[in-house]
Amino acid sequence: SNMHTFTYPTYENQENTTSNSYTEGSTYGNTWTWTNTLSYHKVFNDVHNLQVLAGTESYESRGETVGGTTFGYLTFDPNYTTLTSGSGIVTNYSTRSAEGLWSQFGRLDYGYKDKYLFSATIRRDGSSKFKTYQYGVFPAFTAAWRISQESFLQNIPWLTDLKIRGGWGVMGNQINLNPDNAYSTFTSNRNSSYYDIGGTNNSIQQGFQTGQIGNPDAKWERDANTNIGIDASLFKGAINISADYYIKNITDLLFNAELPGTYGRGVQPYQNVAHAKNNGIDLTLNGSTQITKDLKFNATLTLTTYNNKI
Repeated sequence: SNMHTFTYPTYENQENTTSNSYTEGSTYGNTWTWTNTLSYHKVFNDVHNLQVLAGTESYESRGETVGGTTFGYLTFDPNYTTLTSGSGIVTNYSTRSAEGLWSQFGRLDYGYKDKYLFSATIRRDGSSKFKTYQYGVFPAFTAAWRISQESFLQNIPWLTDLKIRGGWGVMGNQINLNPDNAYSTFTSNRNSSYYDIGGTNNSIQQGFQTGQIGNPDAKWERDANTNIGIDASLFKGAINISADYYIKNITDLLFNAELPGTYGRGVQPYQNVAHAKNNGIDLTLNGSTQITKDLKFNATLTLTTYNNKI
């Protein structure tokens, strides 16, 4: 990608040539993902349906940016604004970044007469964004009972389908972290880290300042989700009901909280500093009826409640 930005002076500041600036930059990025899976599927005695899946996945992303900014333009015509046509000093920048993931996962699905259903998943993910606690293990499972297929509900004419289900699982999160969150870095800035060591007022020496404060002890944020629900179809599909009660618990929540000024000007790192809990109800009620041959009526009612605490 390429980027060109021009900042115009305000009307009452037209004579101030330093109030306009031009920035030009380009970005290059490359990402690849490599997934390998092995699956097995077998039906035993026409009643037991078993599926097993195992796999690995690799992910890597790299990116580079380069650009510059200057000011003092006498013309604002975009055909003539370049980094060399301004009268100010050009400030250049360039960055490089890289991150990767290495994961192993497995899944088991089992069904008995399409009436009792069970599924379990486990993942192990390793991220280059962490240093001390690089790997996390994240299990999950779901179960469902299609109760409408039980013999004691077979003779209810208005009940077409009824399923009770529930599940629990943990997801790992590291999306907000910078690739170098674990490391303390240093940077050089002409405006704040160059010094007139000799006191000559005409010669400055390059210096360094903290660019980022590292946190090598950050670990995976864990999002645990629990839900219990029902799905019902009544009167041959004329009325459909879906209801869920959910709880989401986030532990080791990653957040880049502000640090005291004595730490310096470095960017504050993400840390595991909090716990969050969400819970509520999701309800959907759908109805449809054929009024005449050419006229059909559909209606949907949804209700959601949400409670959040940090």
